[in-house]
Order: sequence, then C-alpha cells, then structure tokens
Amino acid sequence: LKADDRFISFTNTDWMRRPEEWQSSVLSNLASADYTQRSTADSVVSTVCAIQRTNAAYGRQRDVVHDLFVQKIVNTKELSQQLSTRIRSQNSAIEHTNWSLNRLQAGIANIIAPMEVCQKRFALRQKRPERELVMDRFQEALQREDQELASAKAKLQEAANETQRLVRELQEQRSSLEADLQDKQRALATDSLCVDRNIEWLMVTFFGG
Repeated sequence: LKADDRFISFTNTDWMRRPEEWQSSVLSNLASADYTQRSTADSVVSTVCAIQRTNAAYGRQRDVVHDLFVQKIVNTKELSQQLSTRIRSQNSAIEHTNWSLNRLQAGIANIIAPMEVCQKRFALRQKRPERELVMDRFQEALQREDQELASAKAKLQEAANETQRLVRELQEQRSSLEADLQDKQRALATDSLCVDRNIEWLMVTFFGG
C-alpha cells in the first residue's frame, strides 16, 4: 500500500472507536438479531397454528360435504328403486288394461253381426202384405232384441272409451316416471363421481396413491 492509503486506513473511524463502544455495538447488534429471530419464530408458530386451524376447519367442512353426498346418493338410490318398481307396476297395469280394451272391442265387434241380422229381419218383414203388417209377438221380440243389442253396444263402447282413457293416463304417468328415473340416474352418476374424486384426492394427499 501507498503511504497515503495506509494513512487513510488507520485514520478510519472504526479504528478510532474505543473497545467499550465496539463491544456495546456488537452486543446491540446481537440483541437486535436475537429479537428478530424470536419475532420470526413467533411469526412462524402463529402461521403454523393458523394453517392448522384452517386445515381443521376445512377438514370438518369436507367431512360434512362428504357425508351429505353419501346420504344424497343413498336417498337417490332408494328413490330410483321405488321409481323402477312403480314403472314395472305401470307396465303391468297397462298390459292388463290393454287386454281389457281388446276384450271390449271384440265384444263390440261381436254385437255388430246380430244387429245387422235384426236390421235385415226388419227390412224383410216390411215386405209383408199390408194386411199382415201388424205388431205381433215376433215383431215385439225382434225390437226388444235390437234394443238390447244397441244398449249392450253402447255400454261396451262407453267402457272401451273409458278404458282407452285409462290406458293413455297410465302411459303418461309411465313416461313421467321414466323421465324422473332418468334424472335420478344422471344425478346419482354425478354425485357418485364427486364422491369418487374426493376419495381419490384423499388417497393422493395422505397416502400418495
């Protein structure tokens, strides 16, 4: 070093401080560092506690959500089973009602031929000589038969119309039940997927699976 440099170095204020001041400065720095470390440690502890409280609260809420999902799935399965049972019952009712309708329609068809016979007999008897156009017992019986056949046909037709209405109503109810069942099945699939993903997340988080 040059003479000037050595002079500058030795005249620096650090070299001019007394030992007591130097020691006091060091102790002050140490105390400040110790305080900062304690503050940092306290902050870390507070942060860890906050994280633990947050995780605990989230864990409780996650369990609540999971339990609700599971209960919802159980309820949806039960409702789906009830809907499936009711749909089978509706199908059976429709089948039996259609059978009744077919029998009624067959009964109506069976009445048409006797009614036509009556009408032909009326037409034939109208060709009798004018002197013979009287209301005899045969004519009375023929009229009663025609009236009874017409009444029976009307009753059968009324019953057939009512049965057709019942079939339509049963079919509409079945369609509504089937739509409801499809909605339940889609909801069940969605909720089950949510639960499965939750379980997968738990496995990855806690078991690394």
